[in-house]
Amino acid sequence: FLPSAIILLLVVGVIEGLSSHSHRFVIEWAWANERRASALLRDLRDRQGELNRTVAALTEATRRLQRMGYELALARIHADELRRLKARFASNVSHELRTPLALILGFSEMMYLTPDVYGDMEWPNTLRRDVRLLYQNSRQLLALVDDVLDLSRIDGGEMPISSQESDLGAVIRESLDIVEGLTKGRNVELKASLPDILPPISFDQTRIREVLINLL
Repeated sequence: FLPSAIILLLVVGVIEGLSSHSHRFVIEWAWANERRASALLRDLRDRQGELNRTVAALTEATRRLQRMGYELALARIHADELRRLKARFASNVSHELRTPLALILGFSEMMYLTPDVYGDMEWPNTLRRDVRLLYQNSRQLLALVDDVLDLSRIDGGEMPISSQESDLGAVIRESLDIVEGLTKGRNVELKASLPDILPPISFDQTRIREVLINLL
């Protein structure tokens, strides 16, 4: 009986030892899993925060893009309206100036080309020169008024060029005559060193004359 009791006690002790070891193993395993779960939860919260910040940034960027698109649409509408106003202004100014300029040009042309209609008299050279300058400047000014209408075509890249075979020397001398009046009373002298005969070339007289006058 005694040996059996001892064996039984040993078996019970072994079982309790194994049970205690199993409990400790289970507790440690559960504790490790809890730590890993906590770490995963913290990482998840960090990623959720980053995701929220990214969503907020995208929302702000979308809002700014929408606002920029709205402002761009308004700017395009304003630009179109300004182009229409400019074209209307150019047309009105051109028509308002054309009538008096045509009248001045008509009288100056008659005085310069047919002075005999005013009677049989000798015109002083200075008067004839001034009438010639008046006639030339009237022609130039009327051509510039016509160009005002072309301003509305510049935006569309349709600036008209009227090219024809002409004498460049005559245009240069005419430009010098037009600006000669600006030198009166000043210590300035305009001279043109040009050959007597230049070969005719094809160009826009009005545009070249404008360039020369602006340069002079």
